[in-house]
Amino acid sequence: MRRMLEPYTDVFSKSQPPKVPDWLMHHANINTVIEGIGESGRNPSEYFFFTTVRNPWARVFSSYKFGLSGVQTAWRKPALESKSLDEFVFHEFVLERWSRYTYDTFAKGADGVVLFDRIIRLENIGTELPPLIQTLTGDRLHVMHLNKSADSSYRDQYKDPAAIREVAKVFGSDIEAFDYTF
Repeated sequence: MRRMLEPYTDVFSKSQPPKVPDWLMHHANINTVIEGIGESGRNPSEYFFFTTVRNPWARVFSSYKFGLSGVQTAWRKPALESKSLDEFVFHEFVLERWSRYTYDTFAKGADGVVLFDRIIRLENIGTELPPLIQTLTGDRLHVMHLNKSADSSYRDQYKDPAAIREVAKVFGSDIEAFDYTF
């Protein structure tokens, strides 16, 4: 996403500190970004804020695969300690970490109001992002598919119904807001 949208922004997120303001970190929440934009002397109301949301079961499966990939990531240790995706779901770190990235926590202000101008389901990015960019900039955008894996469907990877229910519990707000199903 960052590479595709780079021509349209003068604000670039960073993956690592040091001395990087919180609002510029990858995956900073919208409240932190809006506050940082204001502190930088810009007017947040002059920006169009959009994000993506992903099927929660696919999202957790992707984190598990990423953890197993050998890349140094926060998901590495829990993925290696788990014998399966189902076990990964119940890892203490995983549950705590994901609870910080649900629709209710990433998209809304303290008053419960959604702070994004648009939220696109990742599954629809190829059809929804290009017209949005064209409306905002006049440019045609080609959606790049990077880091796409050939693994089987996330549905094939969950074996324990309790793990499926746990993901549904943690991401209940995402499932309700975006009509996701397993």
